[in-house]
Order: sequence, then C-alpha cells, then structure tokens
Amino acid sequence: MERARSLLIIKYIFIAFSTMLLMISCKISKSIPEGSETVFEEDIIYDNVLATSERMHKPVVIDFTATWCGPCKVMDKYVFSDITLTDRMKREFINIRIDVDNPRYKDLVVIYNASVLPTLVIVDDKGAELARRQGSLSISGVHRFLDEALNAFE
Repeated sequence: MERARSLLIIKYIFIAFSTMLLMISCKISKSIPEGSETVFEEDIIYDNVLATSERMHKPVVIDFTATWCGPCKVMDKYVFSDITLTDRMKREFINIRIDVDNPRYKDLVVIYNASVLPTLVIVDDKGAELARRQGSLSISGVHRFLDEALNAFE
C-alpha cells in the first residue's frame, strides 16, 4: 500500500514537472519574434523585383530555402528574428525568399545554383551575383555578408 502511494506521488510530481516544462517552452517560443515573415517577400515576380532594385538603387537578397530544411528553420528562428539585422535588411536591401521546391522558381534555382540549403545570394539590379553564402550563418556572419555585397554594389 505504501509503495503504491509513493508511485502515485512520483507520477503526480512527474506530471507537474512536465507541465511546467511545457509552459516554459511555450513562453520562450512565443518571446522569439518571427522576423522572417516580415523580412522576405515570398510570392514574387523576379523581373519586378529587379525593376524595383534599379528604381530604389538597392541590391536584392535572395534566400533560397525549403520547408523541409532544418538549418533554414534555425536561421529563421535565431538569425532572421534579430531586430537589428532585419531592420538593416529592410533599410538597405530588397529581400526575397525562394522555395527551391516551387516549380515557379525552378529557373532561378538553376541560374543561381542553389543546390545547398540555405543559400543566400545578393544580386544587383541586373541579376548579377554580388555575393553568395551556402549553409547557416550567425547574425554577425549575415552582417559581414551584407557588408561584402554592399562594397561590391557601389
């Protein structure tokens, strides 16, 4: 009888602890802003993007990604949610996101050789590549990448 009572107490402690961990993880995930939705335009016509680039005299950041790409999701959550970075990107660049699995963008995937994900490519208003990075980057790594592209753009 005492053993059954001890097991029941342990079960309730486990349930309480699990619930507390779940609540903490939900609170943490809600506190991380989802910056990527506001940084990148996803439904685009590439010629219009290049025309806007020419008119605004801003280079274009192309984020090649896929829904199944784990490193892409990590960058969304921890890099493209940084407000300083996203503000800079909005101010200095035109930012688009290309899903490599979308048949509409098959030509762009081939043209810019986006065979490794994530791939970030920055182009000028004619579509000429200014800078490229394949694989995950940190916040500071993206800032350095943007600096490199701006230096090539001027």
